[in-house]
Parts: sequence; C-alpha cells; structure tokens
Amino acid sequence: MKEIKIAAALVVLFMFTGLMLPAFCDNSPLEGCNIAVVDYDKIAKNSQKFVELKKYQAQKTKELQEFMLSARQNTAQEKNEEKRAQLQQKYNAEYKAKKAEIEKYYSEKIKEIDNTINARIQEKARTMGYSLVLSKRGVLYGGEDITNIIEEGIK
Repeated sequence: MKEIKIAAALVVLFMFTGLMLPAFCDNSPLEGCNIAVVDYDKIAKNSQKFVELKKYQAQKTKELQEFMLSARQNTAQEKNEEKRAQLQQKYNAEYKAKKAEIEKYYSEKIKEIDNTINARIQEKARTMGYSLVLSKRGVLYGGEDITNIIEEGIK
C-alpha cells in the first residue's frame, strides 16, 4: 500500500512538473528556462545546527533511558502493590512529559533549519537567475547542481 502511495505521488510530481514547467519557463518547456537542482538532505545533514540538534537528541535519549532504568529499579523495590502501581503511573507521566518536551524542541529546531535552508535557496536562485529549483532526489537528469553554493551560506 505504501509503495502505491509513493508511486502515485511520483506520477503526480512528474505530471505537475511537465505541465507547470512552461509556466516557469516563458511558455516553452526548456527554452529560456534556467533550472537548478539542490541536494536538500546533504545541506541539512551537513549544517552545524543539524549536527548540534542530533547531539542534543542523542543526549536526551540517553537521559530518558537512564530515567526509565532508575524508575524501574525504584518501582521494583516497592513491595506494596498499590504503591508500586502509583509509582508506575507517576514515572510514566514524567516520561511522557519529558519525551513530549524533547519532541517539541526537536520539531521547532528542524522547522528553523528548514526555513533557513529554504530562504537561502530562494535568495540564491533569484540572484543567480534560476527560474526553477528542484530537489535533486526527484530529478533523473539535468539542471545545474547548486548544492555547494547553497551549503556555503548555511551554518
């Protein structure tokens, strides 16, 4: 089922690109059209902010694991069944709150990184005279690869 959705999305993408390309390129599919491609994933993964975010995520994951290990040990030591159940509920609630906080922070930072990269792509595309910039992942052939130029301005 997942493969069908991906295939359908690709068909729509290719149809959109084929149908909309003239709108971006002076009513001719290739004449007067300056197309660039960008390896977005490479730019994101090599950015300093993303590297720092991955370190943050690894540290917080380790902290959560240590928290759960400690919680299990504390819960196992409790002999009273009712108190043990209360401890489990307490620790589960704390775990969920900590995890949600980490996910929220991560999501916000990813959005910031995306916005920075997108702004840089738009800025460079305009100054370099590109009519269209596509993701390198979706392009089989053609377009000037400006990944390195975009990457230079991303920290």
